[in-house]
Amino acid sequence: MKYIITILCLLVLVQTGISLRHKGFSTGHRNTGTKLASPTGNVGVNVTWTFELGNITRIHMAIYKMQPAQWAAIGLNRNQSMAPSHVFVCRRLVNDTVDVNRYMNPGRHLHPVPAGIAQGGVFTVEKATFDAGVVICQFTLSNFSTTQMTNLNDPPILSQSTPYHPLVAVGALNATSNMKEHGIDSHKALPQLVQLNRTEVITYHLESSKVHDKSKFLKVLNDKMAM
Repeated sequence: MKYIITILCLLVLVQTGISLRHKGFSTGHRNTGTKLASPTGNVGVNVTWTFELGNITRIHMAIYKMQPAQWAAIGLNRNQSMAPSHVFVCRRLVNDTVDVNRYMNPGRHLHPVPAGIAQGGVFTVEKATFDAGVVICQFTLSNFSTTQMTNLNDPPILSQSTPYHPLVAVGALNATSNMKEHGIDSHKALPQLVQLNRTEVITYHLESSKVHDKSKFLKVLNDKMAM
């Protein structure tokens, strides 16, 4: 009799487990397929630039809702892949210090490497601040030469007259302030084409960054550009 009761109990437990699974529950941990938002998923980026006398491109990056120990980057590539590309990275460090640097993203899952005049143009930082809740990074690109690549495996050098797709990415910094990989919901290759020898405006996630008055926000950025 005890054996019959035991068997009946086991059957009830098995049936209950099947029923719970059909209703979407589980007694263990399993992947439901739900993608969790990353800490950088609501960061908004606005990039504008002007082409000025002397063949100078003045670039202004404004990053909204960026937290300490995070980075945001604007990249330029001839196609809509993330690499190989010319990349400009703005970081907000844990002490609210801000800096901006230039890199090449070689692709093939390699880390970005510092870039300079050999990759096209002179990079000069003009401003890197945290101002009224917005991270501001401003720099110029100038003195472009007509030097051609000597190694066919190298990415094409940066040119002011070449059309590029803008690439935007946002991620966290590690304990030594180096870039971690961008968030799964924090990068995008934009379909628009831009050039460094004309005025351009690039926006990314401004709505999701909870900018309640986007036109007012953009006006503030334009005012800062004019300063």
